[in-house]
Amino acid sequence: MIAGLLFFTTVMVVVSNANESGNAATEVRHVKTSEILSEPDAIPRTGLLTTGQPDAAVLDVVAEAGFGAVIDFRGVDEDRGFDEQAEVESRGLRYVSIPVSGSDDISFDNAAILDQVLSEVDGPVLLHCKSGNRAAAVLALREKQNGADSEAALALGLNAGLTRHRDVVEERLAEE
Repeated sequence: MIAGLLFFTTVMVVVSNANESGNAATEVRHVKTSEILSEPDAIPRTGLLTTGQPDAAVLDVVAEAGFGAVIDFRGVDEDRGFDEQAEVESRGLRYVSIPVSGSDDISFDNAAILDQVLSEVDGPVLLHCKSGNRAAAVLALREKQNGADSEAALALGLNAGLTRHRDVVEERLAEE
């Protein structure tokens, strides 16, 4: 059953590189969880990985790939199916919760928290919520805070899994 669920889970790999002007550009690759589990070398050794709720097998792979942290954007009352913090920490990774329970939590304040956490972590970081949508929304706002224009920030969010919270992100980007 778990293998079946993993087969349909998709993750996004976000890797930063410099463009011709020297500004940070962001490249997004789509990788199925089944490919990550069967080909662990597909996991980046730098950057960000956005996904839906990981399970223990995914945590094993990202820990072995040298990830430094898992950032959980799920609300505090959401069922993860296991004690995620304990599972993450047992693998030597830092666990951070930035609860995004709804549209009001898709904010530049949470984007600033994300930015701070990312500045403190060595190695790649896995960002997730239930589907990846909220993680991608906050990531888009972070991109704007870090100097991207609204169009580029939205494009990053869309490439990282932003779907039904697109209108909220567009509204926030217009405010900034």
